[in-house]
Amino acid sequence: MKEKYYNKEIFEILSLYTSDYSARFHLRKISSLIGKDTKTTSLNLKRLEKIRVINSEKIGKHKEFSLNTKNRLTKYFLIMSEIYRTVEFLRKKQYEIFKKIKE
Repeated sequence: MKEKYYNKEIFEILSLYTSDYSARFHLRKISSLIGKDTKTTSLNLKRLEKIRVINSEKIGKHKEFSLNTKNRLTKYFLIMSEIYRTVEFLRKKQYEIFKKIKE
């Protein structure tokens, strides 16, 4: 069975890096920023590490995660992340517009 390497949480994780490609985050920081538990976040980070979109570096007891800018696949995942954020933004705005029209 082929493993699925993309889901909502993966795009949320990657969207953290869109403002600064050199950013580094700990697991708990990523979990708190995307609002998911650490187990789900860890699973998705492992998926991204497996395809080499994310690098991890052990600093003390903790791992820091950063983008692997040398991998071509990273660029496409970042583009998909941006598209996901745009769709979510438009979906929320559309709901607000329809709510105002009904009033």
